Formats: sequence, structure tokens, C-alpha cells
Amino acid sequence: MTTDILCNDGNKTILIEEMYLHPPRYGMQHCINVHIKPLTPLLKGNVQVLVIGFGAGWTAAALIEECIKKKCLLELTGLEKNKEVYEQRFKIKPKIESHKYITGEKHDSIKISVTIGDATKMIETLKEFDAIILDGWNELKTPELYSEDFLKKCYDSLTKKGIITINTGSWNVKENAIRAGFKVETLKHGEYESLVGRK
Repeated sequence: MTTDILCNDGNKTILIEEMYLHPPRYGMQHCINVHIKPLTPLLKGNVQVLVIGFGAGWTAAALIEECIKKKCLLELTGLEKNKEVYEQRFKIKPKIESHKYITGEKHDSIKISVTIGDATKMIETLKEFDAIILDGWNELKTPELYSEDFLKKCYDSLTKKGIITINTGSWNVKENAIRAGFKVETLKHGEYESLVGRK
């Protein structure tokens, strides 16, 4: 069962499994601050990005929007464990034009492939990426996505100058990322933090 929630920015999200799909206080801006802004320098030429925790596609839509502005070619791979969450892309559409590519419209410079499945098992079957967006629920709800073991798999799945963005500033997750091999930076966004890891 889901409950509709209005975010402060006017976008509508949902409460599902007793968790907000997006933070109501920040809405779409959270996706942009945590994931898109740190990746902006990478967005040129051909870019391959993996989104873990694809959800309803808000972060992916923000990424597509930026890639279209920068006229780069984006190959976007998404992994989402919860099919019910993924189906919400037709219901909770954010106020961003590029979300239409998440729900089926085509663009010449954008290629999207989303698979329903367990990222901890599937990541080893995928190719290398220029960037990974780790956007799971959180380290309490989905601890396996923030473990040292999984972050090491992410590290191994990145190109030589690859970047991972992580939707938490947790000290434990930061330590796991460092042990996995990343050079980690904590980003502050007012009341919340996130992490960026580089090879």
C-alpha cells in the first residue's frame, strides 16, 4: 500500500513500506544536489552511468536533463529490486521535462535499460561505468547496498577515473567506501550530507 505525499517543492512522492521514496522536505533538489552536481564534470562525449535504486526515475530524469543540456550521449543502466516502486514512475512524475524519457518517450542521444533484480548479485554481470549513482533506501533499510563488499563491487565496476555518488553521509558508509578503495569526500547540503567516491 502506498500513500501520496506532497514535497515542499511541489512534487508528489509516496510513502511505501513505511519509507518516503523521496525526502518530502527537499524533493527533486535532493536528487540534483546529491547525485547530479558531483557528476557534471563527467558529462561530455559518451557517458555510461549505472543507477542503483532506480525507483521512479527522478534521479535518472535529472541526469538525462543535464546530459541533454550538455549534448552528451548517455547510456543509462538502472537496477531496481522492488517492481512496485519502479511502477510508480507512471504515477509520481516530477516537474522535470526529461522524466518523459523514463516513462517511454525516446531521445536520439539517450539509451535507457532498467532491470528488476538484486543489485548485489547483478552488478558483477554488467560492464564498466563512468559513474555509479547509489540511491538505495538507506543503510538501515538496505544495508547490503552500503556494505564494504558491495562498495568494492562498485569500485571494480567503474572505469579508471570513475565516480560513485552515495545518498548518505554516514560515517560507517564512508569507512566502508574507503576500505573498498575509494577516495571519499563528504558533501554538505544544508541539513544533510552525501558522499562522493573516486578511484
